[in-house]
Amino acid sequence: MRTFIVALIAQTTLGACLSAPATLQRVVHEVRDLSQTAAFYEGCFGLSALPVDGRTVLAASSGAGLGLELLDSPRAEGYDAGGAYSGLSVLTPDLDAALAAARSHGGAVLSAPELVEYGASLVPDEEEETTTPVRQAAVADPDGYPLLLYEGGGGGGAVLTGVRLDVYEWKSSQTWYEETLGWKTLRWQSNVPSDASVTVTLGAERDGAVGPCGPVAAGEPPVVHARYRYGCKPTKLAGVKAMVLGGEGGELADPDGVPIRRAAEVIAAAPEADAPAEVAAAAPEAAEAPEPDAPAGFEWGLTL
Repeated sequence: MRTFIVALIAQTTLGACLSAPATLQRVVHEVRDLSQTAAFYEGCFGLSALPVDGRTVLAASSGAGLGLELLDSPRAEGYDAGGAYSGLSVLTPDLDAALAAARSHGGAVLSAPELVEYGASLVPDEEEETTTPVRQAAVADPDGYPLLLYEGGGGGGAVLTGVRLDVYEWKSSQTWYEETLGWKTLRWQSNVPSDASVTVTLGAERDGAVGPCGPVAAGEPPVVHARYRYGCKPTKLAGVKAMVLGGEGGELADPDGVPIRRAAEVIAAAPEADAPAEVAAAAPEAAEAPEPDAPAGFEWGLTL
């Protein structure tokens, strides 16, 4: 009981520290060959590798989007598909060129390009007949971390736009990110019938549009996509070293055990690009939860 009370106080205190909304700055991957992985992201998406205090952070030269910190660990086993982490989203102006670059830089194509017609979202509230076509594909980097590529963004370079998580109970995750980090629900999307799931996209409040796969413009802050698959089981594995927010604070973990870290150090990725430093975190075990309820007035449209 004492351990539970101490943990509860720690979570509550840190929640108060994070009451001011913070932008997601970067995600941390453990990799077997830092040089090979850095070359993949440089060659495929034009990211620049910046050594900072013994760490390597990759970022778009424009400073836009999400940063990626690489931890060199020759004994790392690579991506663990059994965890909550499902990889990154990448906005690219040329999907075919990005796929070709992935093949030539040690990556693998997980799914070929296709035009996916997404249905209407509940948030924002779209007309029932609304569809959003997105040309997309999926690749894996040399360590197996999956990347969802979606085409758009105009004539600029590719940008990492978000983190993709598989969650056990979407409502609990949505509430946690809103109340603990001060984020907003930017999109609530049913993926039926193409996939028996829903995706809640969360992030710092912004004026720019967020589509089914992420921000539609390269200059928008990164997001977190929390996908709930009907009938899924809880996981005790994070599958990623950490997500890092900017600003003063400490460490905690989301309801599915993904470490959330906050650090005040600012790193210049380009003349005006920022990314913070890493702090250690611990992940709690996932708890049993009931099957989630849909928002009022919504029908799942699929019986499992």
